[in-house]
Amino acid sequence: MRWILRAALFAAFLILSGAQEVWAQEKQDKFLGLLEWGALCAPVYGCSRPGLSEELWLYESATSTKPVHGSVLPEAEEYDYETPGFVVYEINNERYKVKSDERYFWVSAADAGIFHSYPLILRDQLTYIEDGDSRLYKNPDMHSEIITYKRSAGVGNEIPAEIHSITEINGQWWIEISVQDSICTGDQPAVIARGWVPAWNPDTGARALWFYSRGC
Repeated sequence: MRWILRAALFAAFLILSGAQEVWAQEKQDKFLGLLEWGALCAPVYGCSRPGLSEELWLYESATSTKPVHGSVLPEAEEYDYETPGFVVYEINNERYKVKSDERYFWVSAADAGIFHSYPLILRDQLTYIEDGDSRLYKNPDMHSEIITYKRSAGVGNEIPAEIHSITEINGQWWIEISVQDSICTGDQPAVIARGWVPAWNPDTGARALWFYSRGC
């Protein structure tokens, strides 16, 4: 009888370990913002304007003093029209953690430009709900009432949203939004629902909202 109990406990342990491993794999790197770098404006990043000939110095850790040699192309997204910046996942020791082909590197703040932090980068932008699993709360509190809404049929996966405020409460960033039925149509969009979303999905780590860097 005792060996049966031990086998059952061991099986339960394996199941739980597997579930934790799957969860860890599904958890995304936390997007913290975009880092300006003049040399990024190049066709490889989808940018038509010529870039600068600045040398890119990357480091293997936040404390390393020896730069990495070789061709490394970190992930980038646009923070303005045809103006991409490095995607930053961590900030430590005045260095920014970036990613290239599933490998991480660090950029020194002394070698880079302005850092556009998320979610503050969303202010005054043409924004939409990027994470389809984002929940809309009545108040900026995970225990608050969840507001249900039905997206407009013609908006696709990027749900239009107007930002009213961005605030940090007890170390967690919240964004107050109005969910809209359309975007860039020329008509005044109707408000479907209004509430708060956490800046990052608490389950997956995905950012909740993003914006159209090139406008409509």
